Amino acid sequence: MTPADNHLDRIVGAAGVRLKLSALLAGLCWWLAVCLGLWLVLLMLDNVLSLPAGLRLPLALGGAAFSAFHLFQKVLRPAWRKQTPERTALMLEQRYGIRENMLINAVQFQRQKLRPEELAFASQTIAVSDEFAEHVRFGELWDWRKLRAWGGAAAAVLVLWVGFMVFFPRQFDASVGRYALPLGDTPPPGNY
Repeated sequence: MTPADNHLDRIVGAAGVRLKLSALLAGLCWWLAVCLGLWLVLLMLDNVLSLPAGLRLPLALGGAAFSAFHLFQKVLRPAWRKQTPERTALMLEQRYGIRENMLINAVQFQRQKLRPEELAFASQTIAVSDEFAEHVRFGELWDWRKLRAWGGAAAAVLVLWVGFMVFFPRQFDASVGRYALPLGDTPPPGNY
């Protein structure tokens, strides 16, 4: 492996870390905004409508299943998925419009034992990819549009949660108790 190969490998590795972190943060913010928003709506509806236990149970089970499924889909599965150099190379090719699989070929050529007749093409591909790697701006690899949108939505939902807990503590306690034990006999907040 030449120093250029090491350089390309370092750039692709660093880009992979940023791409994965960006996807994880966006997924976590999405999950917080959507799932906490769903639970906030359910808790407030229970306070306003005093839902019967027979209706709270399927809502609680459905909300828990929805939250667990999307936690797995948006956060846990991307966290467990390995960000391979090949996956990173494909993502960079899509993002920067690199054609002819130039970057992924270079990444794969670095890991293969090449025959002498393949060395000229592989060296040229790696050299072109190394030139591209010089121009990668790591700040551009963060998905700022999604992070701002879902981060703002998650922050707004968290502010609403804090407001609900601070300004309506009895209603908050009652509705959480009613959803924690949906078939239990938790009285509405006006009855305590």
